[in-house]
Amino acid sequence: MRSSSEPWEALDALLEGGELPSTQNRVFKRVRLAGVCRVPTPLSAQAGVRLEDACPEALRPLLEEEKERAREEGAKRGFEEGYREGWEAARGEAMELVRAASALKEGMERARRELLERLEPEVAEMALEVGEKLALQRLDGDPECLREMVRAVISRAADRRNLRVRMHPRDLHLLAESGQELTSLFSDAEGVELVEDAGMLPGGCVVETPAGTIDARLECRRERVRKAVLPEEGAGPLGSPAPGEV
Repeated sequence: MRSSSEPWEALDALLEGGELPSTQNRVFKRVRLAGVCRVPTPLSAQAGVRLEDACPEALRPLLEEEKERAREEGAKRGFEEGYREGWEAARGEAMELVRAASALKEGMERARRELLERLEPEVAEMALEVGEKLALQRLDGDPECLREMVRAVISRAADRRNLRVRMHPRDLHLLAESGQELTSLFSDAEGVELVEDAGMLPGGCVVETPAGTIDARLECRRERVRKAVLPEEGAGPLGSPAPGEV
């Protein structure tokens, strides 16, 4: 007659030998702890027999519970692995988008700089044209502006004796008709001669001094401003005398 310890011996042999899958292993460990003794022996000889068929009725609830736990653990592992893989894929796509956006930003900035470099001379020329028109509008018919312009030019002369001021006839007539003595323009100068020069454009003047000439014709001032605005053409700072000027 088989002793009551034989089922446990067979079960212990299976557990120690590692012959059972993890689910079955957990079931039989719980059986061993619960003290259930009705275990078919020898289990290792039942090759090809399903665990459900080999287990007695007392073990089936434990087996079903472990099978359900195994399914849950498998589903959890699958979810975690899928989540991790999805997160890595999303992270990779996000990094690609960041790199693409950075490259796009750099390209747009480079294109903006190139566009500004191409347009800078044109914009400067347009600004100069607008400024010239505004200056002409202010000088045209305004004797006070003409007076201030002549006064500013004379103040640049180092030697203010025996000055010869050439202006367009229209500008001289405007100054003469303004009701103010022309000599008031030259209170700090000695011996000033006003000369009409029809070859000049309105709005400018040329002051000849013993030391040299100050060319304040409108076209010369415009050229100096243009060179100052466009320094790549080799101009000096705005307001510096042109070659030959004092």
